[in-house]
Amino acid sequence: MSNIISCLVDSAYGKVGINIGVGVPVVTISAPPAGRYKIWGMCRHAIDDGLRLKIGSTVKATFAGPGLTQLVINPPLVYQLNGTEDIILETNAATGLTGLAAGTLFIQRQCEHLSEHIC
Repeated sequence: MSNIISCLVDSAYGKVGINIGVGVPVVTISAPPAGRYKIWGMCRHAIDDGLRLKIGSTVKATFAGPGLTQLVINPPLVYQLNGTEDIILETNAATGLTGLAAGTLFIQRQCEHLSEHIC
């Protein structure tokens, strides 16, 4: 049995305003070092279709709920990253004339050996 060491590696916040189209980044964490990561946070969107999380160019999860409801990304999502992929929370629907979208992401690297620990 191995001991897993965790440390907060990065966090980011972003928001976009009115008339923003589908697929527009709200929050981006650029290419964290290769490794296994827990990803969590919160987001909201004026439209029910919400936001989606992408690793590189692949959609991994969609967060939707009634418009302007705060959506919590919990339990954390766990992904193996290769060091070249961005983590992006982007619009899954256009914001419209009065809408907005916002989000916060946190990532935590999971290290199995003390020699991998980067904090």
